[in-house]
Amino acid sequence: MKQYDVRIKFLSETMLGSGMAVPGVIDNDIRHDNNGLPYMNAKTFKGHIREQMEFLKKYDKSYRDIDIYGLLGSDDKDSEKKLGKIKFSEVSMPQSVKEALKQAVNNGKLSKSEVLNSITVIYTRTRINEFGVAEAHSLRKERELKKNLMLETKIYTEDLTDEELKMLYESVKALKHIGMHKSKGKGLVECSIEPAKEGGDI
Repeated sequence: MKQYDVRIKFLSETMLGSGMAVPGVIDNDIRHDNNGLPYMNAKTFKGHIREQMEFLKKYDKSYRDIDIYGLLGSDDKDSEKKLGKIKFSEVSMPQSVKEALKQAVNNGKLSKSEVLNSITVIYTRTRINEFGVAEAHSLRKERELKKNLMLETKIYTEDLTDEELKMLYESVKALKHIGMHKSKGKGLVECSIEPAKEGGDI
């Protein structure tokens, strides 16, 4: 299999919703591991790439004959489950950063909360009604990733045609938003992809 490195730079604060809450502290938390390091499931990132591929196929005639189902496999809407030619790993911080912070937490030099708070910001929001007044019991606290952070993932592929590989590259680079509150200017990203420098073939 071929291996590609994908880098995701966050150009704005980003809410990677986890559906989790910390009672009395956070109503909507980001997804993070036991060391306070943020991550995104491979399945979620694949969904973003699928959206970009479907857009390209619809509006770029050079991709009309490409089988996205064959490339990415089935999604949640498909009753029949099928693996695709392209596979994704979890999106997380660079390995060297993860190892350094994990060691610092394990050695007691940093706490999980200190790691998490250093790369995130907490916002308090209320829902405003049609009269410009805050609705009762609508106060919520949400945690977001700070901008200028860099996350990474790896993509593994079986043999792709030139057009399939080109579509993969363009889909990654076309991805401009991730996460919640896109209409509020959140989740703006810049993505790059290149062949893995080490172990490009596995």
